[in-house]
Amino acid sequence: MSDRLTLGTGTGEPVHVKLAEGQDRASLAEDLMEAARNGTVVTVKGSVKGTSSDTIHINPSNALWWAIDDATKQSVGRIY
Repeated sequence: MSDRLTLGTGTGEPVHVKLAEGQDRASLAEDLMEAARNGTVVTVKGSVKGTSSDTIHINPSNALWWAIDDATKQSVGRIY
């Protein structure tokens, strides 16, 4: 199974992002935490089923929580 980022929007099903090979997983969690604190947008290399985009822009104002699943661990955080 590929690494993926899951975003909870508070409405409907969570959004699952299939992370691209070039995405730095180690810094992604840090970037998301910083975005939550500073209100900045995070750009993620990956794909969402049903879209043709290979980058996703995550705005803390439209995501309530996130989780990164990879082979060794799961990282979870909240965006307020």
